[in-house]
Amino acid sequence: MDEEEEDRLDCPVCMEEYDEGNHTPKMTPCLHTFCVICVLDLLSSQEDGQEGHRGQRQRAKKLQVPKGKLMMCPLCREIVNTDRIQTNRYMLAHLKDLARLKALQQSQASKLQHKKLQHKKQHKKYKAPPPPPLPPPPPLPPSPLPPQPPLPQFHTRRPLQRNRLVFKVRVRQRR
Repeated sequence: MDEEEEDRLDCPVCMEEYDEGNHTPKMTPCLHTFCVICVLDLLSSQEDGQEGHRGQRQRAKKLQVPKGKLMMCPLCREIVNTDRIQTNRYMLAHLKDLARLKALQQSQASKLQHKKLQHKKQHKKYKAPPPPPLPPPPPLPPSPLPPQPPLPQFHTRRPLQRNRLVFKVRVRQRR
């Protein structure tokens, strides 16, 4: 997951990012948060196909959750009275903070990029010539020690069963 996806706060029903318009976060008494459009859609789908809130959704500029209705939370299945659904102001404040932080990071990144570019121009202006290449190292003197014979090669270990037998035989011989 990249950094931009981590900063998003989405409605768990429609997967749209919350905002202060049609996707205003609404919090239920069970502490789950959904956008206002999804709350209205849940209410209209639970009214068995009657003229629901979809008409209101298209007509109204600011969507309102009707009072005195019951709906089921799609996450925990708790029955919720719409009188107790309220705007999640903490989520809205968090969204504003994220937007400010993102703008600050972008402005700092552009300032840093500008400084790097200025530094690079200054560096080119006063750049020293590269040092001359190093001479090759002198050859090593011959070693005063005589060459060593190769180490003896050992055979692989005997199987464990055979080692036990050999050990038992040796112990008996010592007695």
